Amino acid sequence: MNSKKYFWLTLRPVAFISVVSLALLGCGGDNNDNDNATDGSIECEEGTFLGCDSDDLILCGINGDTSLRVACGLAGCNEEHERCNDCDPSAAVSCQGNRAVFCNEDGTEAAGGEYCEWGCDSDGTTAWCYSCSPDQAQCRGDDLVTCDSAGEISSSETCANGCNADRGACNDCLPLEVHCIDDQLVGCDPDGLVDEAEDCPNGCDEVSLSCMCAGNECLDPNTMQVCDATGLVSGTELCLFGCSSDSSDAWCNDCVPDTTYCEGDVLHTCDSVGHVADSLDCALGCNAWYSPPRCYTFAPKYDYTEGLYAGVDAFNPSTLVTIDTTAETVQEGSGPALTPSVHGEVLQTGGPDIWVIYFTTVNIGKSVRVIGHRGLAIVASGDITITARIDASAHGSTPGPGGAYSPSGGGTATGDDGNYYSACEFDITGAAGGGHTDHGGSGGSLGSGSNSYLAPDGGLAFGAAWLPGEPIIGGFFGGDNTSSITAGGPGGVILLTSATQILIDPTTFMFLPSNVDVSGGGGQSNGAGGGSGGSILLEAPVVNIDGRLFSVGGGGACGASSNAAGEDGRDGGNGCDTTPRGGDGGYSDDRPTSTSGGVGGFALCGAAQANPGGGGGSIGRLLVRTGPMPNSLILGSNAAFRTERCNGTVCTEFFVPL
Repeated sequence: MNSKKYFWLTLRPVAFISVVSLALLGCGGDNNDNDNATDGSIECEEGTFLGCDSDDLILCGINGDTSLRVACGLAGCNEEHERCNDCDPSAAVSCQGNRAVFCNEDGTEAAGGEYCEWGCDSDGTTAWCYSCSPDQAQCRGDDLVTCDSAGEISSSETCANGCNADRGACNDCLPLEVHCIDDQLVGCDPDGLVDEAEDCPNGCDEVSLSCMCAGNECLDPNTMQVCDATGLVSGTELCLFGCSSDSSDAWCNDCVPDTTYCEGDVLHTCDSVGHVADSLDCALGCNAWYSPPRCYTFAPKYDYTEGLYAGVDAFNPSTLVTIDTTAETVQEGSGPALTPSVHGEVLQTGGPDIWVIYFTTVNIGKSVRVIGHRGLAIVASGDITITARIDASAHGSTPGPGGAYSPSGGGTATGDDGNYYSACEFDITGAAGGGHTDHGGSGGSLGSGSNSYLAPDGGLAFGAAWLPGEPIIGGFFGGDNTSSITAGGPGGVILLTSATQILIDPTTFMFLPSNVDVSGGGGQSNGAGGGSGGSILLEAPVVNIDGRLFSVGGGGACGASSNAAGEDGRDGGNGCDTTPRGGDGGYSDDRPTSTSGGVGGFALCGAAQANPGGGGGSIGRLLVRTGPMPNSLILGSNAAFRTERCNGTVCTEFFVPL
């Protein structure tokens, strides 16, 4: 842009201006520094023109006897007009400092001159004002202009943060303020220069004058900076359990990473990033004083060496199952017989060995038949649910699992044998039933007077009922007769242990005679005695029973006659024998007198007469071992027990949680 102001010669008549007042410096003697000072021989009127000496004006000094030199500068001395020129008469238009001056021929200034803010230049004919200071950058308000050597503006820009006149530059920032520049938060000094700067990777917010955030951030191990939904920092939060973060976010830990801790009766497991990974309701409460904290639990009554939490598989059979404690296998339907992932064995003194299978959870929805010479323990870290049947009873002369154990010292719990008169082919006496929690039934006898025979005694009650250190035992055989017809087998041993809950609820299989059965077997034909019931142990913090548990003695067989062999006694698990055959097996149904086996039938000798039958086996045992808290034992309306009773109810033992 060309903003020069040019001035051309314009001559205007002006009045002569006399120099009537001058500042005179000294006169006469040693104080007169004027080169034209005289010795007093000059006589002139003070202040009159004496002449020009180059560009200097010579005037008459004080008292008229001296002269005074006055420098006229670049405008020069005017001899004709006897004065200093106001301007240079040789240049019609010229610059005097920052003024463009029009000059008359007599050296007086004509009207029309102008003050040039940015300087003046001329060529003798014309003069002009600069548009800007040559070769400088300068501020015009908020605009920064750059001036070339000819005083012309070569470029101009508007300064966003104002223009600094002292520096001749745009401010980098607003002086003494904090604000955003691009993706930086800056503090500005008084000169408009950046004093401090913070990079804002997620952008800078002009309203709040703060760096924006993309997520929460850990400022230190226990302090989190919170980022709100608008991307602005809304404050900080003290993290009680420490602060954790990943590449996109941060959070206050819910818990101390890689620990377990109690919250009331709940055991929480904290993962490596401070989140609760697992929570377990502790049925017996949570032990916060244990290191590390854990649920209160209980020690099983017997030595399950692998522990409650050893199981790795769930047991949820979809078809009929056979468990063989001798082969230590589990077979579903016609599939292969497999050994469970985790199992072990408890060796008892004074009782049968126990095979232990460990699971996570157990759901018996299909019937399970248990066989073998060892008793069976099923141990689960979770719930055990039974809606079908576990059959560990004796079938006829075949014992239930663990029921074949014979105690040392004579086996007094086994029923005495009966007598068979081979000449007449009939029983003289029936065999007695096996004993367990009560005595077995005695065998029936035949005749009177010289033809009478003493009835064999039933097996005696055996073993202290669930005392500490006592082994768990199954039932005992009934007696045979002299014709070696096989006696009823003993009921087995079943132990169910859960770290959480046992639920027995057969609502979908109401037709089943029982849900857990360890009953004795019926005596086989010709007056054999029935076997006694075995033992059931249920132990868990909560035991909920709405089903049937049987440990009934097997019935004795009918006596043989010359016409026919006696019928087999009925197995205890099928209920009590109601037909006129040998004595019923013992069972408890709130009738204490029926716990022992029934006495075998009595008849006179004769081909057409019924002959003495075998005695029934004794009832077995049931113990429910559960926690000390309320509602740890729940008995539903369908609960039924044909087994040992304690004070009119199921035998219960409460454990102390550890």
